[in-house]
Amino acid sequence: MLDIIEFLHEFCGTESISGFERRAHETAKRLILPFFDDCAETASGGLIFTRRCPDEAAPTLMFDTHLDDIGGVVTGLYEGGFLTFTAIGGIDARILPAADVLILGRKTIPGVVASTPPHLTSEEERGKLPQIGDLLIDTGYELAELEKIVGIGDPVAFRPRFGRLLGSAAVGRSFDDKACAACVLRAMEYLSKNGGEHRWNLAYSLASGEEVGAGGAAVGTINVMPDAAFVLDVDFAAQPGVGGSSTGKSGEGPMIAISGATDRPLTDALIEFAKKKERKFQTVIAAGSTGTNADEVNIALGGVPTAVVSLPLRNMHTYSEVIDTKDIEYTGDLLGEFIADPDGLGLWYKNAKEAVL
Repeated sequence: MLDIIEFLHEFCGTESISGFERRAHETAKRLILPFFDDCAETASGGLIFTRRCPDEAAPTLMFDTHLDDIGGVVTGLYEGGFLTFTAIGGIDARILPAADVLILGRKTIPGVVASTPPHLTSEEERGKLPQIGDLLIDTGYELAELEKIVGIGDPVAFRPRFGRLLGSAAVGRSFDDKACAACVLRAMEYLSKNGGEHRWNLAYSLASGEEVGAGGAAVGTINVMPDAAFVLDVDFAAQPGVGGSSTGKSGEGPMIAISGATDRPLTDALIEFAKKKERKFQTVIAAGSTGTNADEVNIALGGVPTAVVSLPLRNMHTYSEVIDTKDIEYTGDLLGEFIADPDGLGLWYKNAKEAVL
C-alpha cells in the first residue's frame, strides 16, 4: 500500500537537477517499479514504467510527470573555499542568500549561500535584487582541498528537507514535480483494486529536462507511442497576494487545465466524469500554453490527445514548497476511477474513434 508521506520524504530527498536525473534513477525504480511490470531508461535520462493488460489490441494510456529539479551548476572556485554558480531552471535569486545547498562533486559536501549582513549594506543595496552570478557558496574548505572534491560543472542542489504543517499540509523541496509521482501511484493502486488495468496498457513516463524545456517529454512520448496522455504537474495555489483564474485552492482537489494546448474532448470528459462522481476538482485557465510537458506531448507523433491535471502548490521553485497531501489522494483516485469506469476513459476513447471514422 502506498504511504504518501513516506514516499514524499524519500523520493523528494533525491537530487535530480536537470541534466543530472540519473542520480535519482535507483531510488525511483525501487519506489515505483512495484506498481508496474517493468522499467526502461531513455537516452535523455528519463524512465518509462509499463503495465500491460491481457488484450494485445488494447490502447495505451501514458502518464507523464517530470523527474528533474531546479538547481545550479558550479562556475568557479576561489580562495577561502568559495564557489560561484549559475542556475539550472527558473530560480528566484531572492530566495538564495543563506540557503543551504549540497555540492554534488566527487563526493557530496554541504554549503551555504553567503549573505552580507544587513548592518553592512546600504539602503540602496538592500532594495536591489541579487544577481545569481554575484552570489557565492561558502563550503568551509581551503581552496586546495576543495579542488580535489569539486570541479566546474558539478551540480548544486538545495539541501533536502521534508516536514509537516498543520492538518494534511507538507513542506519540502522538489514537490515540483516529484509529488505528482505519488498521484500516479495512487491511481495505479486504485486500478489494482478495481480491475481497470485490464482495459488499457499503462505507461508512466518520468521525463527528464522539463525545467529547461520539454525535450524529455518528447522522448518519452515517442518511446511509448500512447493513444492518450495525462500530464501531471504542479500549479499555483492561492495565498495572500496570489490569486485569479490561474490559481487553485489547496485541499480542493486536482486542477484540470482548460487550455488551447490540450485536448478539449478528453479534458471535458474528465471534468464531466468528476462532476458525475462528485469528486473534488477545480479548473484553471492556462490559455495558450500550460507551461508543462503537455505542450510537447499534445503535438508529438502527429498529435496525442492530452489533458493536464495539476496539484495546487505554494512557494513554487523554492526549497519550502507546500502542498496538501489530500490533493494527492483526490487526484490519484479521480484518475484511477476515470480509467477503470467504462463510462470514463473508455467511453471517451470510443467516441473519439467514432469521430475519426
